[in-house]
Formats: sequence, structure tokens, C-alpha cells
Amino acid sequence: MLPPQALRNGTATAELTSQGTTSWSAVGKIYPDRMQMEFEGASFPMRGLPESDCVHGISIAKRLLVRLMKTPLILMPKTMLSILSELSWMAVSQHAPARHLSCPMSLEVERVLVVATLDARLSEAYAQVFEFDTAYRFRLHDIARVMTEQDREKTPIRELLRCLSVVASRETTHPQMRKKAKLARFAILAMCLYPSARTSLRLAIRSADLDILRGDEADWYWGMMREDYDFDGKIHAERVETLLKMGYTVPKGTVISKQ
Repeated sequence: MLPPQALRNGTATAELTSQGTTSWSAVGKIYPDRMQMEFEGASFPMRGLPESDCVHGISIAKRLLVRLMKTPLILMPKTMLSILSELSWMAVSQHAPARHLSCPMSLEVERVLVVATLDARLSEAYAQVFEFDTAYRFRLHDIARVMTEQDREKTPIRELLRCLSVVASRETTHPQMRKKAKLARFAILAMCLYPSARTSLRLAIRSADLDILRGDEADWYWGMMREDYDFDGKIHAERVETLLKMGYTVPKGTVISKQ
């Protein structure tokens, strides 16, 4: 993570890992319209800036969500969302950057969550997860890449559940992420017990701009670089080999995982 107040200072350096054996040196920078990390040798910068105060806030918000989903409140979605809205906003809002600096994906997540929950504060708070936590961001990229337009339009909730199962099957080093995917599936099914929540969820899934959620070439590149997840259904070594054959370069310090 970058040191506290990196967002206000405009630039900072940090040692980051790819969630495996690789360690990269990054320079975080803020431009008038975006935040990004720049890596020596990489073909693209990475969107987002993991400033430690922001990361701490979204970590609290994530833990709140998981904890509440394991309680009977999961069967009372309106009450649970109200609690989450208040507490997650308190955790995230103090350190969140201006939204015009955010990546297109997190802005689209925020819009879709508003459709699903009708709660602007909750939506902005949890959209920050996809701004600052690349583990979730790149998995969502993969969900959007797996999702088909035809099935989404026809049976949106069933298609989302299918995509969650596919993404969970691609986990390689973090079994807790598989558990979280199962928990997410249970939460979705619990929401479907309530007609109004089910209708809002269908509208939200259908309204999502899959082109934005799938990301651009730079997002695809960094997804291919992850060691802890079989992005695109391929192991890390195969993905890096593909990148090199296509003429891309990889960040200095990259270690190719054979898992």
C-alpha cells in the first residue's frame, strides 16, 4: 500500500506484490482525471491508487458485509442494507478520493448498485472496493467477460449465479474467495425471496454496461498478470507466455508462477 495521504500529496512509491511470488516497485501518481500506479517495464499503468487510509476503510466495509451476511439479517435485506449504508459510509467516506478521479469500472459499479439498492451512500461506499482492491476488481472483470448478453437479458439472476460459479472455480491460492462467492450466491438467493428486491436486482444486472465492466486493454493486461487467480481460465505461466508472444512487456521483477 502507499503511505497515508498519498492522495493529497500527488505521488508516492511503494513495493507491491501480485498476490504471489512477484514483488514490483510502483510509483503512484494523480493526474487531473485519474489515479494510477506506474511500474518499470510494464506495458500499461494500473488504474487506482491503494492509499493506506482508503484501503483500511474499505477493509472495514468488506468485513461488515461478510459478517452481516452470516447473520439472520441476510433474510431481512432492507434492514441489513440500512445498517450497511450507515456503517460503511462512516468507514469509507472520510478517506475516499473525489469521484472524478475514479476508474470507469468503479463508477459503473456505483451506478448499478444504486439501481439494485436505491441507496446512494451504500453504492458509493462499496464501489470504492473495486477502485482500491484489485483482487475484487479483476474478478469482476472476469465475471463480466464470462457473462453473455443473451442469457443476461433472458434470465439475469441465473446468469449472474452461473458467472459467480465459474469465477469461483478459477481461484487458485485463496480458498476464502470461493467461500465469499458462495456467500454472495446465498445473499442473492435470499434477496430473491422478496419481489421488490428481486425486481431491482434484475433491473440492475440488465442495466450494467458490460463493456465498461470488462475493462479495456490495460485492465485485461493486468488481469493476465495476476498469480493468485486463473484470469480468463488460464494459469499464470500460460498467460504471461501469451502476453510476451503478443509483444507486451512485463513489469521488472515478475516471477512466472507454474501453478
